[in-house]
Amino acid sequence: MHLLLLMHSLALAAPTGWTTRTERIVGSRSLTIVSRPAEADVVGWPDDHHERPELRLKCDRGRWELTVRTVLRVDAAGDLYDDAFATAQVRLDDAPWEPLRMRRVLDGDALQFRKPKPALADLLAAHTFGFSFVPFASPPTTTTFDLTGLEEALRAGAPSCPLPSTGR
Repeated sequence: MHLLLLMHSLALAAPTGWTTRTERIVGSRSLTIVSRPAEADVVGWPDDHHERPELRLKCDRGRWELTVRTVLRVDAAGDLYDDAFATAQVRLDDAPWEPLRMRRVLDGDALQFRKPKPALADLLAAHTFGFSFVPFASPPTTTTFDLTGLEEALRAGAPSCPLPSTGR
């Protein structure tokens, strides 16, 4: 059994709408989470409930984890053989929408990128990130994240995690 004890949490304002939070774990280990809410709410069950998703980038031991916290439970019906995954539709800037199979986490209330390094490189090279998913017992819902200031927020908030090259 894995036990994670948080000893301290510190929230800081990061550039242009990004929030940085450092959580100290027992001993000398700490996690840094850089996050930003979506530009608009998503709607889903029950009763057309409105929630604001959040893009979270977590630095843990020099590695990145990227998650979209949908808040609404994600329907995994499209992945008939494995409910640990769900397929979202994503787009960067004005590119076409593309399907992306993601890992369901946080009891299905979030979707995590399976390959965070190339995903982070793509996000760093873009201005906006469109995200569409199917909440449980609801039609698809879509929102957008403004990526302005992402690189600065990551460099300031999580200097121990290297950023991938974006080719810019």
